[in-house]
Amino acid sequence: MRAITVRDRAAGVGGLSLTEMPYPHAAENDVIVRVHAAGFTPNT
Repeated sequence: MRAITVRDRAAGVGGLSLTEMPYPHAAENDVIVRVHAAGFTPNT
């Protein structure tokens, strides 16, 4: 699974990177939601 992770919060958008992550496993009473699209708006 690919995820956007924050490496350097002070760098803003430049501190974000695309990272391979393991797929999550649901435990009892958990729900896994697949996200097809998301947006990012930096606070200035």
